[in-house]
Amino acid sequence: MTKGTVALLRECNRGVPIARKVYVAMFNCGQELEALRDGTSEYCPGIKVSAQKYAQVHAIWEKRWEMLHGDMHAAGYVLDSEYQSPDNGQHSNVEVMRGFHNIVEKLLPDVED
Repeated sequence: MTKGTVALLRECNRGVPIARKVYVAMFNCGQELEALRDGTSEYCPGIKVSAQKYAQVHAIWEKRWEMLHGDMHAAGYVLDSEYQSPDNGQHSNVEVMRGFHNIVEKLLPDVED
């Protein structure tokens, strides 16, 4: 989880748009938390956190996820060429695509003929 956090802080320091990067970094942190809970972390092999510690850290992560995850982040993730790969699966993620479509609808409202 530390590796992802450090990478995100470095991105923030570059002075370039990072909304799409935040989405991916937060998602990856959530995946790493689950791996630590299950003892399957690739970054911390062999380490398994207790259910109590996982619940505490996950509650913090979830609050941040709700704060940082929005339609703009989802749209940035879908449109970012860095993540345009079938392996990323953003086009099959309902939550991501809902956010993307919400932004498109705001930017391109229906126009009556």
